[in-house]
Amino acid sequence: MKSEKDNLFTACSYAEKLSEEAKSVFKTFPPDWNALYVRAIRDALAGKPLLLRRIRSVTAIDYPLPKGVSMREEKVPTPAGEMRVRLYFPDNNKEKLPAIFYVHGGGWCMGGIENCSLLCGKMAAELGAVVVVPEYRLAPESPFPAALDDLCAAAKFLREKAADYGIDSDEIYWSGDSAGAQLCLTAALREIDRKTEALPKGIVLLYPVTQMLLVGENPIGSHAEFDKHSMLSNALLNAMTETYVGGFDRNLRELSPAGTSLAGLPPTLILAAECDILCDDAANLAKKMERDGVPVTHKLLPGLPHAFALLPGFDGARECVFELIRKFRESLKR
Repeated sequence: MKSEKDNLFTACSYAEKLSEEAKSVFKTFPPDWNALYVRAIRDALAGKPLLLRRIRSVTAIDYPLPKGVSMREEKVPTPAGEMRVRLYFPDNNKEKLPAIFYVHGGGWCMGGIENCSLLCGKMAAELGAVVVVPEYRLAPESPFPAALDDLCAAAKFLREKAADYGIDSDEIYWSGDSAGAQLCLTAALREIDRKTEALPKGIVLLYPVTQMLLVGENPIGSHAEFDKHSMLSNALLNAMTETYVGGFDRNLRELSPAGTSLAGLPPTLILAAECDILCDDAANLAKKMERDGVPVTHKLLPGLPHAFALLPGFDGARECVFELIRKFRESLKR
């Protein structure tokens, strides 16, 4: 029988680096939860999706709306049929509001509109923006490029219908966390390649996945330091990428944005979590953007693990994120 001490926090070798919020949250996670998720994904890849479907179901928690925020859902046409899109509206007397097109994470195989409801509802309230969240198709049922196709369709819908929802079409930002950040980047690169002139005013990436290359048995840097007893392990990241990549070359521009030219991207804010295997990847992405002429701001958020923005218990960290986004938006108005 496991004791109450058998949790992620007590097993964590880098506990001294964690913020107080992170320590409290880690105490609620069993140390073997990463292995369970890896097994669920591997089973699904082998044609046994029951465990993955159960995890999706039990984690689809829809949080109450914050005061001063309303919500509605729409059906948006995509190449594969209609897709659910949720819009969060702040109470505001302005004729036109900015919008944040938010792409949830979950390793391309988990997550959804409900999973990011805590963040997106508060984002609408705190930033005074309409937050638009598409429910793109998930892998392994729908691997690459399904999610990317869906996002581009949803972004097109937002551009064309902006006025109908009181949105200023010149004040649309894209944002995403983890795999959602990768999808944001690759969608923007697709818009550049297709010369659609539909890029957002700015992009905000939270602890982004920057490339789909497999992490080997001898990782280095943050992939080594924060691999064990973490919110995201290398084994889990490898399993997740496998669901999405399918039989495609992992080096493709629309899969591994860090390995391609990023020229032409709009100003970008990268928010990295210190206690995350992807911490170094975010720093390297920022350097690549600088070399490619992209206006970029890279902020390291100390003591925070992967996925903090979506989890209850991180209210202070989310306030920090909102403040950094406010400053980012203000900088683009000068």
